[in-house]
This record gives sequence, structure tokens and C-alpha cells, in this order.
Amino acid sequence: MSQIVSEFCHIDLKKESVVTIGKFDAVHKGHQKLLKYTVNFAKKNNLVSIAILIKKRNLSIYNIEENTNFIKELGINYIIVIDFLPEFYTMEAKEFFNKLIEYYRMKHIAVGFDFAFGRDREGDIEFLYKYSKECGIGVSVIKFLNNNGNRISSSSIRDCLSNGKIKDANKMLGREYTISGEIVHGNALGRKIGYPTANLEIPNNIFIPKMGVYSSIVRIGNGSKYYKALTFIGISNINKELRVESHILDFSRMIYGKKLTIIPLKYIRDNIKVNSIEEVKLLLKKDEYKVREFFKKGEKMSITADEKLKIIKEFGKNEKDTGSAGVQIALLTNRISYLKGHFQTHTKDNHSRMGLLKMVAKRRKLLNYLRKVDIEAYKNLIQKLKLRK
Repeated sequence: MSQIVSEFCHIDLKKESVVTIGKFDAVHKGHQKLLKYTVNFAKKNNLVSIAILIKKRNLSIYNIEENTNFIKELGINYIIVIDFLPEFYTMEAKEFFNKLIEYYRMKHIAVGFDFAFGRDREGDIEFLYKYSKECGIGVSVIKFLNNNGNRISSSSIRDCLSNGKIKDANKMLGREYTISGEIVHGNALGRKIGYPTANLEIPNNIFIPKMGVYSSIVRIGNGSKYYKALTFIGISNINKELRVESHILDFSRMIYGKKLTIIPLKYIRDNIKVNSIEEVKLLLKKDEYKVREFFKKGEKMSITADEKLKIIKEFGKNEKDTGSAGVQIALLTNRISYLKGHFQTHTKDNHSRMGLLKMVAKRRKLLNYLRKVDIEAYKNLIQKLKLRK
């Protein structure tokens, strides 16, 4: 389990360490490559793995807590969160490097190829190679991955999101892009016209994607269930404030004060200026139709990357175990559960119903196989998935 230290200071370590440093905003696939390298290097060389997370005050795709949680999932031993204050960024490169050795018993450092630290970014890769050799410290420089010929970076992801290119952003993230926040009271206009919305409170330093309307799915709190939703991001016509709000389809519960996680799936349209309540109602009706058609056509609501990873971690032997019977049964069960809910509102979707029957048959075949080869694993699995024997 990762330990979080919110100060740049000495920590009591029984072993030497390998250190990596970065802002790690969104912990995209490039960051993941660097962090996984750090973890594996530590394991192979009997070292402690440390990630120094630099907390800047400019716009971020995710908040510091979310970025920290992403790093935790990769198995780093210590996460050091450092505020980007003058005493930090005015420090000379040699002084900073020496403190890494002093504070963390650093034996090796792993960084991205464009990394630089210290005052005026004087601690670049050339400096790092030269000075680390003088100090007897090993260095690994990791090249970040490419996406369609472009280097994966937080700024590239922001560019995609700014243009409504959700799928391209997701490819670089290695998971679905999400927006999260606490559900707060709005002006209740949506409820009055038949379209109640869950309004999110978003901090000022969180990056906002292209304004407009999205087909999306949402999760309430830490629950595992996802709901289809129409999500609006834009400036309110009433108070001119930024609004991030979701109309959850076929949903009527009161959920104020809970956390809502929005997963935008497809950009539908730009914001349109309206002049009356009737125009708003007409526009929302058209949006709802487009969102329902989106899900009806099956363009989404297959399992999300995040869900799939969680299932593999829970039911697989390792994070790459996608083919074992237990993992396949768990993945099929997730999809079957969704489709059962889908048919409550789409009773005439016979195409998807045929797909459901095929999935049930495939799951039954896999369950019979598992029961034959490993009865204990079979019993444990059906208990965890709450399947009848």
C-alpha cells in the first residue's frame, strides 16, 4: 500500500530507493510507463519506489487526490506531494538533487526524456547524466509513448478534450476521461420543465472540456452501477456561471451532497443561445432523443476500461490476465447485468436481446468448464458474483 507524504523532507527508509518526479497530471499512458518502470526497477533491485508529485496551481485535468489515487494503483511505495512554491522552484539543481539523496536514500532516478528541474530548469537531462555520475547515482530516461505520431502529454490530452475528441483523449489516458464533483443545488429550472439535473461543483483550477452537450454515463458515489445521462457543460443563460450538469435518464432519486462521476462518451452539439423556456424544452427533447439513440445503437455501454481493469484485478491472476475462465465469466456477468437494466426501458430492442442470450450461453459454458477443472474456484466465483448454482 502506498504511503503519502505531504512535505519535502527526510523520511525514515530501511532501504535505498529509486525516485521518479513529475506533475503527473491525469497520469496518462506516458506517466504510467514511467511509474511502472520505477516500480519494477525497485522490485528487481530490492529498492523502495518513490514518486514525487509536484503540485502546481495552474489548470489540471484531475485534482491532486485523483492523480494520487491513479499513482497508488500502480504500486508505488511512497508518494511525496510537493507544493510548487518559490523555495522549491528557485532551488539550484545540484541542491535539489542532493536533497533527493539525503531525504530518500536515492540510488537511482527515473525520469521522462523532457524532464528538467531546479531554478530556470537548469537540471535537464544532460545535467542529470553528468551530475548523477559524480554522485554515483543511476539514471533511466524513459521515452513517452506516441499516439498517431504525436507524443502523449497532458497538454495533448487537453487539446483533444478542448475539441470534443473524447476517444482520442481516452487513448492517451489509457482509461475513460471523467469529471467528478459534489452534487449541489442549482436553480431547479430543469426540474420545473421535466429535465431535473445533477449539478456538479467544480473547483476553479480543474480543466473543463469543450462546452456543449454530451452523451454520457454517470456513477453515483463509489457505486458500481452506471446510468445513462445527457450532460451539459457551459455558461448558464441565467446567472452566466459555468455549469456542469447531467440529466440522468429514467432516474428520480434525490442525490444532493453525493459525489457524481461523469464519463462523457460522445460530443453531441455546441451550446445554443435560447430566448425562452419553450425553446429550452424543445432543445432538451431533441438532445434526449439523440442520447437515447446513441445508447440504443450500442455505441457505448459496453464495459468501460476502468471497470474492465477492476474486474481483471479482482478476478484475474494479474492485471494482464484477460483470458482466464474466471475473468471472462466476471466480464460477461457485468455486461449481462447492464443489458438486463437496458431492457427495462428498451423492451423492443430485439437485436440486443439476441446478444444477451448468446452471452448467457457463453457464460454457462465457461461455468461448466470451470466447475469441471476447479470446483473450489467455481464455488468461490459464483459466490463473489452472486450467481445461483
